Amino acid sequence: MVISENRRVRSPIFFVSFSILFSIGLVYAVSYLPAQLSAQEVEEDVTRKTSAKEIPLTGVFYFGKKTDKISNSDLQNLQLIAEHLVKNPNSQIYIRAHSWDGGTEKEEIELSERRSKEVERFLTIHGVSETQIHRLFYGNFRPLNHGLTTKDQEIQRRVEYQLIN
Repeated sequence: MVISENRRVRSPIFFVSFSILFSIGLVYAVSYLPAQLSAQEVEEDVTRKTSAKEIPLTGVFYFGKKTDKISNSDLQNLQLIAEHLVKNPNSQIYIRAHSWDGGTEKEEIELSERRSKEVERFLTIHGVSETQIHRLFYGNFRPLNHGLTTKDQEIQRRVEYQLIN
């Protein structure tokens, strides 16, 4: 008899608690429905979000051996960065160039400088103010790893960028 009385007492409490949580859940879900937007506004918002590419705040451009030529795929990304910087004149970009091409320290520094200048030149040609661009070049003094394989050397031939909004 005592067991059934405990069940009767606990059962309604559980049910009431469940009903309150269930009601809160419904209120929560309803409060986030975009009922105040028209169909046209929703369509424009979706189109704007899907057509605009997001630009990562950091990234890397890789280069071929002993060259400062930017690859075609990186040119497309660099174009997006240039457009972002032109639209946001308070934004800054830091360019950090590296190399590992088997030359002397002086040659490696000069090559990484040419790589950083090439990225800067592209940006200024596309309307970015020189005051928004900060170039650094390291030669082979800051490797990502110290491996000697071809793949290890390929990842050292890079320009890293960082956007500051």
